[in-house]
This record gives sequence, C-alpha cells and structure tokens, in this order.
Amino acid sequence: MTHRSIYQASKAVAEIIERIFEKHIQTAVQNNIGDIGTAPRALQIQMIIDIAFWASLRKEEGQFTKISLALMPPEQAGYPMVFWTKDSSYL
Repeated sequence: MTHRSIYQASKAVAEIIERIFEKHIQTAVQNNIGDIGTAPRALQIQMIIDIAFWASLRKEEGQFTKISLALMPPEQAGYPMVFWTKDSSYL
C-alpha cells in the first residue's frame, strides 16, 4: 500500500503510536480482557492522522468540522463505514 503524506507530522509519530497500541493490546491480553481488536500498523495510523488533520481544516457553514474516528475490524462495528485501499484490503 502506498501513501504519500503531505502532513509530515503524521509520519513522524505513526511508529511511536503503533508501539503504544501494541503495548495496550499486550496489557489487555495479559489481563484476560476479551473482544479486543488488533493494533493498527504505522501506515494505517499515518493515513488516519493525515486524513483527520486535513478534514479538521475544512469549514462547513462557517464552523470547523468535528470528527470522531474508531479503527476496528468491520465485524466488531455495528454499522461500519469501510475504507478500502487500492490492494482491496480495508484500512
């Protein structure tokens, strides 16, 4: 999957955030917490930050956009909005 980020901060923090997610998943597994997702990969994190950043700059009727995102497998969401990549995998 190829993604060219214009917002460079997303690339700078993506790997750090990936490690944080992995630690949270490990802690949940150690504490026998069920029904947890998988840690997103750095590229997925970078894409989400990039998209959210640019979306946050848009105005609708003079108001800044407010967004909430949750990254999870579609089967864990009630009514998922799925974003597909060029290689036919979901983000």
